[in-house]
Amino acid sequence: MSTFTSVTGRITRMDFLTYDENNRCGGSSLFTIDSSDQGTVNLVITPYTYIYKQEQFETGDRITAFYSSSDPAPLIYPPRYQPSVLVKTGRNIQADLDWYEKTSSDSENSLTNKEGTLRILSDDSTTKVLPNGQPFNGPLEGQLLLVLYGPSTRSIPAMTIPETIVVFCDQE
Repeated sequence: MSTFTSVTGRITRMDFLTYDENNRCGGSSLFTIDSSDQGTVNLVITPYTYIYKQEQFETGDRITAFYSSSDPAPLIYPPRYQPSVLVKTGRNIQADLDWYEKTSSDSENSLTNKEGTLRILSDDSTTKVLPNGQPFNGPLEGQLLLVLYGPSTRSIPAMTIPETIVVFCDQE
């Protein structure tokens, strides 16, 4: 079961990578972002990176990238990560990618992420979809979820009603 680490920042540069033997499909990009907690970070965006709503990006956009904590990363500066998921986030939108479970303190309609930092309270206003955009009506418990949310409480864990949940089924 992968764990994911996030980095959030503003895109300062976008370069398209040329074809080579490791980039068989072409279409990869190198985004340089300025992150408040990590400084300058390079992101290698491949054709296999899941991009929420297939957004188009431009310099100045605020994004959140999620990469597997177990993936190898070269020990260089600036750090270079290959994200699995990329989301355009604004001032009022946050994102979390994690496994969600019920805990003993969760109510019937709430789940807490594996890190114990976010509790989601799902209701009828929450859009639940698969990565391809199709509606999802199954159980959320035990799934890898991309949670997009606005305001949250300042408690531990923070509580929120998500705007959208993207369900990545059977990703273990």
